[in-house]
Amino acid sequence: MTRRFDRIFAFRPVDTLFFRSGRPFNQSDPGAAEAESLFPPNPPTLVGAVRNALAQALEGPRGGRWSETTAGLLNGGHLRFGAPFLVLNGERLYPAPAALLRLEDENLARARPGAVIETDLGPTCLPELPEKSKMLTDAWLTAGGMIRFLAGQVPAEGDLRLTACLWKSEPRIGIGRDVATRRVEEGALYAPVHIRPAEGLEICVRVQATDPRVAERLAGLDGLPGTVALGGEHRAAGLRDLAPDGITEATEPPGAGAVVVATGPVIAKPAMLTPGRALGRSGGRIRMVCARKPGMIGGWDDQGRRPHPMRPVLPAGTTWFLDGATGTPGPLGPRHRWGFGDCLSGILHDDKAS
Repeated sequence: MTRRFDRIFAFRPVDTLFFRSGRPFNQSDPGAAEAESLFPPNPPTLVGAVRNALAQALEGPRGGRWSETTAGLLNGGHLRFGAPFLVLNGERLYPAPAALLRLEDENLARARPGAVIETDLGPTCLPELPEKSKMLTDAWLTAGGMIRFLAGQVPAEGDLRLTACLWKSEPRIGIGRDVATRRVEEGALYAPVHIRPAEGLEICVRVQATDPRVAERLAGLDGLPGTVALGGEHRAAGLRDLAPDGITEATEPPGAGAVVVATGPVIAKPAMLTPGRALGRSGGRIRMVCARKPGMIGGWDDQGRRPHPMRPVLPAGTTWFLDGATGTPGPLGPRHRWGFGDCLSGILHDDKAS
């Protein structure tokens, strides 16, 4: 019987971490010598770390390029990577949907599609918002909280995990040094801002082999490296792998499709933000979108020794409200085999709760 390869790789930081964004980090550019770290990291960072760990398990610790056999296994499109996600002491966390609001009295509420009105953008569906409410940007949801949101309910306060309790920003000062003289280069002073995760916080990614031959080869691996380099400055992180059923996931309710929440970054396309356009394969058409500020994502090609081109991305938590959906849309946008476009679907409201 052919074995399957479906594992979660969990990275637990040894110290601080640093994940670059697409912003320049050049001392000569005014204001560009300070760089804040992204967190959680974008998919290419974890994809590269997992593939390097698998390569070490296949070939043993070594420098330089992978062998042709290993490159064929890991570069041939035989693996499917999920979006990065956080786990705190065994509990999976989800980015708060952009349609989840904080009221003035600190209670939670949901944005809902309002009536279509004429605006400078044309006929547009604007959200119905409670007075003195704002988008929830400083918290994450537990699996139970996400299940409640997808079921059309408002999560409870106990379903939240505040960002401030998950990690802290830690400014550092760095210098540029001449390799030959070992002296500091003139003006080469940098201020990266590292991330110090809370005790028990892990950065995870699910990896599946889609080719039976590759699955058979990887399922027989023994001896993943216990510590790997992760992110910028080759910071150290412990590595373990576990079965997917070892972590409780949010599930979609019956009849899901009217509300879609991105659980990871989505490579942006204009049609994804255009009312009336179809989203995914559900047959649903966009009525309204709640989204935080888009970003730009690049990355580094270790084998090609060159940067990936920059692309605009919609952040995790982006929420779509659809009309006429007959099912879930599936992964959104391109590169969904490489950690982009993961989403969950739900219903607009729970009639029993209202």
